[in-house]
Amino acid sequence: MLGQTEYFRRALMAGTAASSIALALATMPASAIVPNDNQTPEEIVDDDVNVTGVGLFYRDDNGVCSGTLINPRTVLFAAHCVNNRPESDYGTIVPAAWSFQTDALPGLIDWINNGYASNPDLYVYNVNQIIYNPASLTFGFFEADVALSSLDLPAANVPSWAMLFSPLPAPGTIDPVTGTGYHVDLIGYGVTGSGSDGVTTGLDWRRRAAENMLGGLLSFDDLFGFVFGPFGTVVPQNTYMIDFDDPNDANPFDFDVLRDDALPGEGTTAG
Repeated sequence: MLGQTEYFRRALMAGTAASSIALALATMPASAIVPNDNQTPEEIVDDDVNVTGVGLFYRDDNGVCSGTLINPRTVLFAAHCVNNRPESDYGTIVPAAWSFQTDALPGLIDWINNGYASNPDLYVYNVNQIIYNPASLTFGFFEADVALSSLDLPAANVPSWAMLFSPLPAPGTIDPVTGTGYHVDLIGYGVTGSGSDGVTTGLDWRRRAAENMLGGLLSFDDLFGFVFGPFGTVVPQNTYMIDFDDPNDANPFDFDVLRDDALPGEGTTAG
């Protein structure tokens, strides 16, 4: 039987690809997006704009993740997408690429069929180097789940995102409806489904989007301690967190740990 902490470690490992830097930007790259029960996976496909700077990462041994272009040659994403292999494997033993269209598949097919070559016309770029935080291999990977990928050509045709390192001002009060008052968008590729049923749909290579409210700046020790009672110091680093609320107030697992009401497009990362 899994211990309480190990259980949550595995459950959260499956679903998180977010960084506090990206969340402070109000855009959270995710491994996938699951909508609330009032929406379908088809309704949250993010196709209003074809290329947004959030892309799909594909490694040719079948790994998939999401990330954000932060300058024309660099993508910020989650270390757990790549840290099962040495950094030096990528771009050599394991070809990898970023595809930035709403439907990432055409670019990736072209990349494979043309010997892993970048094709700016299809917004797909070959990876020539990856580095990740080695602390992401430890139990405290939550705080260190950060990797950078360099592209072999500048993605001059893809918008990039600035990084904000300033802390968010503390809210004066926590409102029962709007919580902290900080609205965030979640954007990513991968499996999807629904709030009550979890993941029900496999990868279809399309980008999806949802919304949420920033719940708070706290540690997993704080979170687990609130839900289950104190159990010691295990993962003490503060990170920005969200929760996933049911708009229908019907799901028994929606116990509103982080106080705010569900938004129309409420969603979270899959896993």
